[in-house]
Amino acid sequence: MLVGIDLNQRIEFSLDSDTEPKTVFVLRPLSAMEGLDLGEVKDGDKAKTAGQATIDFIDKCLVEVKNFSPEMEKRKVIESLSVSVLTELIKKVTEINNITAEDKKK
Repeated sequence: MLVGIDLNQRIEFSLDSDTEPKTVFVLRPLSAMEGLDLGEVKDGDKAKTAGQATIDFIDKCLVEVKNFSPEMEKRKVIESLSVSVLTELIKKVTEINNITAEDKKK
């Protein structure tokens, strides 16, 4: 039997290395259509870079950012993060967009 991703799910994620109060990234899984749309390799008439595609993926999965200073719109928050933080976020959004062995058992 196939098992789908719960599109209403919200996952709160903080980096272990963060200090108190921790910044909380509220994430969601993408629908199939949203995920497929990320495969688009053009932005207008220009080819997207891998970096742009990564930022787009995080942006689509990110619902809200709590405890981030200075306060700004979520796309600007993403663009202001360090590469190490982006790497952790991309791992987490990739994880929540795949069905695990545990999910398959349910």
